[in-house]
Amino acid sequence: MPDADELEGARRLALLAFAELSRYGPSPSSAATADLPPLLSCCFQLLRRLDHADPDLATRCAGRLGAFIHSVLSRDPDPSFVPALEVLFENLLDANQLRRSYTIIDDDAIQKGSMISTMAKSCQYEHRVRLDLMSHHFISLVQDEGQFLGALDWSEKAAQRIPELGLDAAISLVRRSYLFSMPVIAQAHFVLLASRCVANGDLDLLLQVFQHAMSAYLINLPALGVFDRNNSVKTPFSCYTNMRRANSCIPYTTNQKLDCQINRLLLCCKAHSDDGLHIKEMDVFDICTSFIEENQHIFPEQLRQEAVILVKRIVSNSLHCAKQKETHGLNASVSEEIIYLAAVLRLMGSSFLEILNCLKKKRAEHYSQHVLCISETIRLLGQYEANGLNSHDLFGMSENAVDWERPLMLMLFHFASLLVFCLRMRFAFLWKGCIIMIMMAMNLVIDEERKTEMAMDIRETIQFSVNWKTGNLIPCFLYYL
Repeated sequence: MPDADELEGARRLALLAFAELSRYGPSPSSAATADLPPLLSCCFQLLRRLDHADPDLATRCAGRLGAFIHSVLSRDPDPSFVPALEVLFENLLDANQLRRSYTIIDDDAIQKGSMISTMAKSCQYEHRVRLDLMSHHFISLVQDEGQFLGALDWSEKAAQRIPELGLDAAISLVRRSYLFSMPVIAQAHFVLLASRCVANGDLDLLLQVFQHAMSAYLINLPALGVFDRNNSVKTPFSCYTNMRRANSCIPYTTNQKLDCQINRLLLCCKAHSDDGLHIKEMDVFDICTSFIEENQHIFPEQLRQEAVILVKRIVSNSLHCAKQKETHGLNASVSEEIIYLAAVLRLMGSSFLEILNCLKKKRAEHYSQHVLCISETIRLLGQYEANGLNSHDLFGMSENAVDWERPLMLMLFHFASLLVFCLRMRFAFLWKGCIIMIMMAMNLVIDEERKTEMAMDIRETIQFSVNWKTGNLIPCFLYYL
């Protein structure tokens, strides 16, 4: 319990902080909103501190906080408010906290007979507020279509702002966007937001995110039409498909703004894909190899050169396969589902890369359990097999040369196969995600070789034999897995 002096200090600070919050009118300047995130964080901390010590003051402060939220929802979405919205998300995940902060406005709105009272009949009020805030975040942040595309295809040219929320909160937004039927591209937006928050999660949470991303990826993979399901095993999160609600609680006017923004993004993604159709084959290879070199930091420095050459060779073989007759019938076009699939692949890759970084730092405790968890998640890829492709197409190896049931082999073959079809369809924002996953599969085998401390020097272990005339690829390390 705080002493009297501490409590009095908290009261005075709360009065100052919430009075300052009340000064943010309908149209504050961008410079003014830059101070909002720390001010909001301070207000929430003070509110929690006063909640039991001074309930009356806490109630008045909650009313001012609710008035601020209402002012945000009543104005047009504004990019300068995005960081403040993220602070709200971080602090309003608890329904009781949101309900308390919003009680005064809720009662006042119902008394005035506003549209909110009508919405409350069919949707819990706190859900409507969250969805409205989430819609504002989406509309505000994706006004720059290039930023959205850059996040999809791993090619941001400028460092993006670090979000004002943790990974746990970001994943909560992903789940809410799905369960409450936000438009698919808006869901993709929150998946991409979560992919930027992976550095804020611990290893256990990262493993859960990787599982969730894998499940969402497999659920949406049929949208491409290039993989056949070979069994009926359900993914760990497939229950979400039956939980999704039929109708969204997003207000009509907000929905109109969402639809407008979504149509712009969809047209932009389609134009980006159409531009790719005019890229020559050699240019595609140059783009892919440049992308591999830009991300070669994924590999340990002492093994970087050999691993980069190997991944480039897989890309070369994939380009060769993409020209074959069995893929000529593919005429898939960019859809909201394919955009969502690319976003999920970004989250999967980002979380997996962070997991590998964490495992390098934490060798001892529960290492084998974490590796087993990763392996079991990767095994889910075995539910799908590529149409018309085999290991010889991509690696120059017979089906019997390697145990393709091993998780790493499944991962390599799956994403190399997906790369073939994405190259054929010129889905740049998908093929780069495939390359990242292939690179991380290589990283994982290097990590596994080190863990087992094989007598053979690691540099010799990943040497490979390539027949440069035939394009056959036989990486020797495959036989040690």
